[in-house]
Amino acid sequence: NPAYQTAIQQNIFLSGSNGTSEKYFVEKKLPQMVGWSATEKEKQFYKKYFRAMVTEFFDLAAADTSGLVQYRIMFAPGTYKMYFPFKIPNNVCFYAVGSTFVPDTSNSTGKKMENMFFNATVGSGANIQMIGGTWDVTGQSYASGSKVQTASVAKFCGITGLEMTGVTIKSNRWSHIMEIADTQLAVFSGCTFTGNNKDSDDNSYLNVQPKEALQLDVATVSAMGSIAKGHANGKGCSYVTITGCKFTNCGRGVGAHVGKKTQFSEISIINNTFKNSIGEAIFIQGLKDSTVANNKISKARRAGMFIYYCKNINVTGNTVKSVSSYTGNRGATFDTDHYSAQVWNSKNIYIKGNKFKAKQGGKTVRVAESKGVTAQK
Repeated sequence: NPAYQTAIQQNIFLSGSNGTSEKYFVEKKLPQMVGWSATEKEKQFYKKYFRAMVTEFFDLAAADTSGLVQYRIMFAPGTYKMYFPFKIPNNVCFYAVGSTFVPDTSNSTGKKMENMFFNATVGSGANIQMIGGTWDVTGQSYASGSKVQTASVAKFCGITGLEMTGVTIKSNRWSHIMEIADTQLAVFSGCTFTGNNKDSDDNSYLNVQPKEALQLDVATVSAMGSIAKGHANGKGCSYVTITGCKFTNCGRGVGAHVGKKTQFSEISIINNTFKNSIGEAIFIQGLKDSTVANNKISKARRAGMFIYYCKNINVTGNTVKSVSSYTGNRGATFDTDHYSAQVWNSKNIYIKGNKFKAKQGGKTVRVAESKGVTAQK
């Protein structure tokens, strides 16, 4: 986004140092909650006022930023215990290299916290950067099928200009890890997604669809939940780049499964690594004018990549191996195939120059009910 290039970054520090900025003097210093040499009384003070401090900083940034002035909110390295989600305002760089954010399971609200972060201004969201930081919900425990277990860790809806670099999200849920809807001009670079593979083929969560770690969705309440209230325009995403990311032990890695219409355009899934998915590593439905290139996929189910109701997709330079079949409920609902790639109900799909090792009946690619498909054997 050009606004990034012209942004004047003004720093707000959330740290234990004496850091200050031109716009705000940090009299209420916020150190990390773990590993900080302070008295227990001081730690309890900062813990008690953690929400007030973070909210104050976000409000300050929201009030004074624009497309040309971007605040950088910096968290000192350490572990922060949360009992409320971060509502990230527009024109903010959320800098958290070396920081870890976990639900405060000693707090009744923290135990039940669903989303850890989302954009504060839905529908007119703009220019949010997130650099570094680990978001880890694996310390939560909950009953099977609870609202927490079926909630995404993070969501963005109705935003133009989103950049996430080096962010890690660790899940032990049966849901998507992160969802984006009605999102344009987004880049995910060097991020890591792990852990939403807790259901099985015989005991599949709510339905038989394995959940994508990074889900491209549409802005409806049924798809995105309450965050889409007031902005349920049904729009998908465009100009989204996912590159250099790692998806390990996930339901599916990247994808969309929201109907037969092409509601996503100019999506680039490039140079990512997918390991040990309980479903297809890449499941794209309703995409057009998009690229899937130079990805490495191992240990997936049914297909390394599944292309469904798409058009004008270029698939090249990918490596796929170790694809097995669905069993149980999923095998009965879908099929028991195990190709490197499958193409269904699609038009103008180009699949060449890939290293496909997973085969069925001597073929690496299955094409069904599609037109204009150029595919390697």
